[in-house]
Amino acid sequence: MKPIIRAIFVLLTLASNHLLAEQPDFRPDFATAYRHYEAIESRFDTDGDNQLSYEELIEAFHAPHLTKSQYQAIRLYLVNFDTLQTTGTARLSQNSLIQANFSGQQLLYNHEKDRRFWINWLDHPDRSAYAEIYFAMFPYGLTSITPDNLLQNNYPDCVLIATLASIANSETGKRLILQYFQGGDLDGVYVAFPGVPEQSFYIQAYDIVTNKKLAKSRGIGLWPGALESAFAVLPKNRKFKYGDDQLAQIKYGKFAKLHSVDPDLAFAVLTGASTEVDNIQTQTEDHLAQQLKKIINEDRIAFLGMEPRYSHFSTGLMNEVIPRHAYSIIGYDEAQQQVLLRNPHGHSDIIQRSYSIMPHRTNTSGKPLFVYEYLFHDIPKHLRKSFLFTEEQARWMASPASNFTSNLKSVFQSAIDEKRGTHAVHFIRVPSNSETSQDRTGIFRMSLEEVIHSFNLLTYTACGLSYCYP
Repeated sequence: MKPIIRAIFVLLTLASNHLLAEQPDFRPDFATAYRHYEAIESRFDTDGDNQLSYEELIEAFHAPHLTKSQYQAIRLYLVNFDTLQTTGTARLSQNSLIQANFSGQQLLYNHEKDRRFWINWLDHPDRSAYAEIYFAMFPYGLTSITPDNLLQNNYPDCVLIATLASIANSETGKRLILQYFQGGDLDGVYVAFPGVPEQSFYIQAYDIVTNKKLAKSRGIGLWPGALESAFAVLPKNRKFKYGDDQLAQIKYGKFAKLHSVDPDLAFAVLTGASTEVDNIQTQTEDHLAQQLKKIINEDRIAFLGMEPRYSHFSTGLMNEVIPRHAYSIIGYDEAQQQVLLRNPHGHSDIIQRSYSIMPHRTNTSGKPLFVYEYLFHDIPKHLRKSFLFTEEQARWMASPASNFTSNLKSVFQSAIDEKRGTHAVHFIRVPSNSETSQDRTGIFRMSLEEVIHSFNLLTYTACGLSYCYP
């Protein structure tokens, strides 16, 4: 490259870095194009001509282990390739980017051509033998790989499905899932995981279609069932050990390894990363917020679960949270301080509890008694209050003589009879017909307080997909 061109490109790159730093929601344009060109060219310029061809960009677009902004730059190059290329070369270069910018060209940025890019990728001669079966796995290419397009079915492997959904939530994760597939033929595919690189597993499409218990997609893609099938036939060796649950063997047969998948195993096999586990009920909301930002920003794999034996709270703020079940973390809204979670079943009935009644044992005058605490949940935290009642008062509130609703009376009576905390939802959540409702997607929002009261175990990878891989 000529020194003057190099100097101009460096200046434009520095300017773009400043723009992106000042505007975190900056729409991908020439700033993004300049900022990432050198890194992309150094990795994907396979013919060494210091330029990027359309074919090289197609390979880059489907390759894992890049950052979100690098994928944005690659999509930008591809969408505008006809106008960004150097005239007469069918190549894109730093010089052509500069010339396009100085000429006042307006760049387009959209996802409309993503399926065309998928077809272009499959058109490579090396992929002709398995292009058709790949279409069956991923009808819409990378667009097929989303958390919402992955549904746990009959096997008790919520940890595996939640982990895959968390992986599918990031741009590099989508490509990592695609990379699990290592070719095939008209009848099936070979699957290889990063944690077991020395071995691939041949999965027949017929077996996926006929096994109605396998995980599935909302559309027609077979990739969820293929990955679940491959995980079920992992080798038993020193690195990956499994329990000998005879009941699981009887019930699930060759799919017994899907019974209660261990997080360490799922993370190690699918990403090659080690596992971190924190009890968030021992943390502050501020500390949890910092953790969540780091998890999302670094593309770490993470899910939340509730293990009742380790819970610090005898009352929860949310109803219908399934214990010992994995919920994928797929986003964090820093402005609203809300966590975006997903149930791997693809639907969720979680709703906020309106109030709780908790009995507290006392020893007044040497005689064990109970005091009942009434807690409100459905009002803002800073306005929330609790009220204490003696057992005599609680019994009166549960009696026909009180003016309370029958629902509240029954809750008080349950607390008195069972001497344990009871909860109530005194309104009914009407299922939504929206395509994006939690009834249809399993995706829901929780405040930090609600998360801490509803879950205790935060399980996540020690490194992010874009920064650490085998």
